[in-house]
Amino acid sequence: MRCRLGESRRCTGGRAHSQCVCLTFDYELFFGQSGTVGRCLLEPTEHILALLSQTGHAATFFVDALLLERLSSVRQEANTYQRVLEQLCRMISRGHRIELHLHSSWLDAKYDNGCWVFPHHGHYRLQSLPTTTVTDLLVRGTELLEVVGRAVSADYKVVAFRAGGWCIQPFGPLKEGFRKAGLVIDSSVAPGLRDRGGVQVFDFSHAPSAPLWRFSDDPCVIDLQGSFWEVPISVYRRTWRDRVRTLYYMKTRREERYGDGTGADGGIQLHSSLFSKLRPYDAILSTDGSSRGLLGRYLRTGTGGLAVVLNHPKYLLKETGIMSLGECAQYRSVLLKDVISLVTSERGRDND
Repeated sequence: MRCRLGESRRCTGGRAHSQCVCLTFDYELFFGQSGTVGRCLLEPTEHILALLSQTGHAATFFVDALLLERLSSVRQEANTYQRVLEQLCRMISRGHRIELHLHSSWLDAKYDNGCWVFPHHGHYRLQSLPTTTVTDLLVRGTELLEVVGRAVSADYKVVAFRAGGWCIQPFGPLKEGFRKAGLVIDSSVAPGLRDRGGVQVFDFSHAPSAPLWRFSDDPCVIDLQGSFWEVPISVYRRTWRDRVRTLYYMKTRREERYGDGTGADGGIQLHSSLFSKLRPYDAILSTDGSSRGLLGRYLRTGTGGLAVVLNHPKYLLKETGIMSLGECAQYRSVLLKDVISLVTSERGRDND
């Protein structure tokens, strides 16, 4: 039985809940020191897939298509590239989805002795490129992932996109690419968050508070006649208590993550208040890094109906990462591509 939004149901374990969980993973390397594909992707993803097999959950993996392109072009990485393709095919064969993710910093990357070097991040945002180039990247990336998917399912179609660094604004340079690639869903917006410095630039402070909406020219503005859907990433209010728990944990347990790279210079700032030690701030719902335990507490409140969770294999903690993901086991799951039909059908029943 599918999850009905806003209605409490019981899972097989008998525990009441009112959340439906959409698990998403950004399948990518780091953009400071890239790290290795084995440590950042292959190894942690195997643990994630094993857990999902146990829980029966299906997940959506946003695959950085430019990473695949660059791997395929380097002779020394031929074996690694094949292992990645095999892993992606196994995802699909188990009922998971691969969708399009793009980090245009790969256009400037150089391969050096087993790692990738990013000399600058002038092209971190797709919007830094000519619109014709952006369109080509979206179409190329979609076609590449569909070739992978059709090795498993003959009619596989990529339908969703998540912008690298959530840099979906302005949407204008991407619009034609969405149309030509057949992309109908974006999942880059995290309502209430903003970042106007460093390599990332986005402002979702005025995004709607809704599980999804149609849009046309701006993913933060509802357009009932729009051609595209925004399925936003869930955001929660991280309190000073949450921050104290995290600081205590980080001081007392030096837990190692799987990924062996580092982020881009300047870091990825989700909100300006991150510079404060204890001040509450809005944060993306995730099991990444030190966020363990928070997911379970959010889901137990049952306030959101649909929880779109963003994760990265590269940030998976070796000891507690799978435990954090396991907190979703008692909740119903939904694939990102099915969120639209789920939510709209529930709205229709509510209006009857």
